[in-house]
Amino acid sequence: MIQVAIIGTGNISHMHIHAYQQFPERVRIAALVDIIPGKAQKVKEQYGLDCDVYLDHHDVLTRDDINLIDVCTPPYVHAEISINGMKAGKNVICEKPMAPSLKECDEMIRVRDETGVKLSIIAQNRFRKPIRDLKASQARSVMRPLIPSGGADTATMTSGGVAHGRRKAADARSTMRCTTSICWAG
Repeated sequence: MIQVAIIGTGNISHMHIHAYQQFPERVRIAALVDIIPGKAQKVKEQYGLDCDVYLDHHDVLTRDDINLIDVCTPPYVHAEISINGMKAGKNVICEKPMAPSLKECDEMIRVRDETGVKLSIIAQNRFRKPIRDLKASQARSVMRPLIPSGGADTATMTSGGVAHGRRKAADARSTMRCTTSICWAG
């Protein structure tokens, strides 16, 4: 039985809870964590869950019964929580985006490799038709690379549209690299 701790009980966590509840014989939500006092307790009651509630994700990392950390927090803490979970020997599912910077994405992958646990990034958009078409076009070499190695006038595609300039281009490269390495590798 997979024992999961959901870190962050905001909007996206409800989708995760619903998904886990589809497999009661395979998955048990063992803990909910949210830094806002009372928020995780409210979600626990809303779903009638039999689980513990915490204010700090560190509190679930020492629990031997928990073997999956599900990171449903704002993106700026994805890397920190995921890395802490992996270093504690827990498998991790992390919402998208993987992390706000390429450096953090690389560190998450390094820690995954170092610890041997599983790291999975939610990236369901890869199954949508426009993304599949884009991937197919790249595979057929019908289009130039999405992310050229240009200067300040570089325009790159991001999930939110086109970003201009070096800094935004670097952020877009980070986003694409993280998404590609997780979703389309192999």
